[in-house]
Amino acid sequence: MNIIWIQEDLPNWDSLPVFTMKNFVKGGSLGKPFFQARACYSERVGLCFKLCAYETITYYKQLPGYLNNYIELIWSLKPQEEGIVHKVVANMDDIENGDGENLIKTEKILGEDLQGKFWGIQIIMPNELIEAEINRRLKADDVFAFNIFKYWETNLEYNHWGQMFGDVLQKKNKPFSSDSLCKLISI
Repeated sequence: MNIIWIQEDLPNWDSLPVFTMKNFVKGGSLGKPFFQARACYSERVGLCFKLCAYETITYYKQLPGYLNNYIELIWSLKPQEEGIVHKVVANMDDIENGDGENLIKTEKILGEDLQGKFWGIQIIMPNELIEAEINRRLKADDVFAFNIFKYWETNLEYNHWGQMFGDVLQKKNKPFSSDSLCKLISI
């Protein structure tokens, strides 16, 4: 079981532990992304995720199929039940918010730091939505579940499939499902 931290205010991303994706099926010589995620529960705003992909490719838009480069996050606040599973999928241009009403807040991230150029998304599930789903806010020792997937489907050497937790899924197993969620405990 993994843990995420509870913070009182807005997420202080630099102070949070990092989940690093190491489980990849690499389709080609350049399909070697470095992928990391951070998660926390902010008592002020809600459940927060920040997902970033550092890849060897610096000019995505010059490559055929660059829009097939995806990050996917799925999570459930009630992993012990057949309940609601939330999903957000993003590529370099678009974010598909699975809640239909856009109550889950999403923001695209593009940048550069000492590790190189990166892209990703920031996701916030507001307290109001959490309370509507579980009839209260999250608290210490709550168990919920999530998993993150990174994949790029092209005919180039950049193809890759990966997931944060569990065995790497093959293309035939898409769409990703709640069967591959990892349990988290908040502290």
